[in-house]
Amino acid sequence: MRVMFTVALATLVTVGAAVSQDPGDYIVATTDGLLAVKPGTGTVTTLTTMDAGVVMMSADNRSIEFAPENDATYRRYRPGAGVELVTDFPGGGYLADLTLEGTSGFLATRRSANQLLAFRGGRQYLLFDLLAPLSIDNLGSVRTDLETGDWFIPVWRQVPATATRLLRIDRATMSVTTVFEATPDYHVVDEDPRTGHLVAARWYPTPAIDVLDRSGQVVRSWATPSFVQDIAIDPVRSQFHCLVRNTSGQPEILAYAADGTLLEQTSVAIPVIETEGLTIYGSRPLSSEATAVVGKPHALECAFHNAAGLPYFILLGQSGPRPGVALPDGRRVHIADDAYFRQTLLGGDIPNVTTGLRGTLDANGRATAWITVPPATAVGTRILATAIVLDPAESLGVRVSNPWGFSVAPDTAGAARFRTFGLSGPGSMGGAKLSPVGPGPVIGTTFTVRVTQLPTSPANLAFMIVSPTVLTPEADLGPIGMRGSRLYIAPTAVIPVQNAGGNATWSVAIPNDRNLVGTEFFTQAFVLDPGLNALGVGVSDAGEAVIGR
Repeated sequence: MRVMFTVALATLVTVGAAVSQDPGDYIVATTDGLLAVKPGTGTVTTLTTMDAGVVMMSADNRSIEFAPENDATYRRYRPGAGVELVTDFPGGGYLADLTLEGTSGFLATRRSANQLLAFRGGRQYLLFDLLAPLSIDNLGSVRTDLETGDWFIPVWRQVPATATRLLRIDRATMSVTTVFEATPDYHVVDEDPRTGHLVAARWYPTPAIDVLDRSGQVVRSWATPSFVQDIAIDPVRSQFHCLVRNTSGQPEILAYAADGTLLEQTSVAIPVIETEGLTIYGSRPLSSEATAVVGKPHALECAFHNAAGLPYFILLGQSGPRPGVALPDGRRVHIADDAYFRQTLLGGDIPNVTTGLRGTLDANGRATAWITVPPATAVGTRILATAIVLDPAESLGVRVSNPWGFSVAPDTAGAARFRTFGLSGPGSMGGAKLSPVGPGPVIGTTFTVRVTQLPTSPANLAFMIVSPTVLTPEADLGPIGMRGSRLYIAPTAVIPVQNAGGNATWSVAIPNDRNLVGTEFFTQAFVLDPGLNALGVGVSDAGEAVIGR
């Protein structure tokens, strides 16, 4: 696995038109398609005519990712190639938000089912079902905490009274804690990378932006002319860009300074249509993989727009992004002043840890450095990086990127593992779920998979299907009478298992053969569930198992 840092401000050309996308342009998701809007002018270019509900920039800023509101899919717009389907969401519903998870994938909140999903390597994983432990009405945005890597998600209710609970999900344990509860109805919550404060769009009792500390106390607040539908934070300039609708129903984008001063108001010159999401082209100039493996070398790849031959350097830090280092022109290097930071600032490479942190960008504005996380580094350590280019044309002669972090992970080569992906189909007990008994399949042992949430009466037989391959794409089972269900793997073996009180297990002996280490196989369960659907059969989520030593 590589830890990749990409700083890209590539030019985006719309299909069939000689209109280029400039860094800093707004990308607006509407029911009539994706729009590119020039700040300050309201000039609009239509990128697609496909309904878009939520939107984000890709990790390398070379494509625009979006999810239409009405067809439960995730799609990508690429210049010159148009729109492509990336994946769909079994079970229907639409997304409340998308956010990048480094270059390894993205996270999504699914509003209709109140679930947190991850998409990595073309597969969909259910990370958490928020409906089970909480009494909520709906999910809002999802954001990764820069310092810890955990996730923030606002959930809100309207009965008995409008209120918001901000949740933190620990990425390592998947445990949920409440950061705060508030009376205002915060549908959108983001994090200001400069201060660590939370920026929340309030709908009731009056539309406003609230800046809160981590305990939920309001640090500052200012009124907005209408409901804020989405917030896009520029992490380099620390500006808040808000998508609203004015009193005439016309879309507008408001740019605020961190203190609430209105900097710019852009009226979007389009017919009055429903607007959903907002992102800024080129607003994420630095991104990375979520984890770095102890003792393994990882490439650090920099790619700056229009920067061929310019000197660059990369700064690292272990103490978080705050308070950072203030520059005379008001910008900030978003890494705390610690020993790691000083070493990379004053001395460049860290002996036996990094190479190539300083150098000259090639003809394409690119360079590659390397980092090898020392074995003594504690697992879970959070490391931040910021890329800087010396550019005489810029203020103070430097370009400063936003920070991005990765967590240190143990070397798990040869380790057994099991994880689920996809979603269960409907079921009379809520849908069958797979889980491992133990960490995963190990050579020379017996591995067991448990199936839970099966119907208990009458006692019904279940079946485990096993395969070395997955279906791409997965198969919709609706046409054979199993509405809302998907088959994720290509059935190679079908094995009956006994349902005892709503639970069933399937076991397999793994031969003591080291050549099997790293081999993966997939499982999915079917269960007889009379009356559930036309076929009377339910289906579980899928499991991915990797044999370890």
